[in-house]
Amino acid sequence: MGTSLRRTQAPEHSVLVVDDDRDLVRAVGMRLGQAGFRALAAFDGEAGLAIARRDRPAAIILDLRMPLMDGFALLAELHRFPSTAGIPAIVLSADAADRARLRALTGGAAYFVEKPYAPRDLIVALNAALAAGGRREAAARQPLPDATTGA
Repeated sequence: MGTSLRRTQAPEHSVLVVDDDRDLVRAVGMRLGQAGFRALAAFDGEAGLAIARRDRPAAIILDLRMPLMDGFALLAELHRFPSTAGIPAIVLSADAADRARLRALTGGAAYFVEKPYAPRDLIVALNAALAAGGRREAAARQPLPDATTGA
């Protein structure tokens, strides 16, 4: 039996998407909307940090390679401020080298999803990160649930 990818919580749960690829941000935002989230957008790390500090989204999806502030620096800055330290972050990146993945996860990401990505996998990772309640250490040690079975 498959699991529902739709959020059961109130639709005011916002997710910040930070990526310099505007088409990808738009596509992820549409998928988030279909899953019951409200998408916020930023196109570089500095803008992402400002929006995260101002709006305190439920979660953040971010790329690693961006102008002004890369994803690694953004993760570090998010964890430097008490108001954003508990927000779970999911890295969505084409840089799938083991070194980048390990650096992202040890730097504070709850999950790493490789581009090109399956939208269903991204929503499963997002729901799993939110279920961990921002406890990134606990989430990062867990395997990503199977998108088809929920197990």
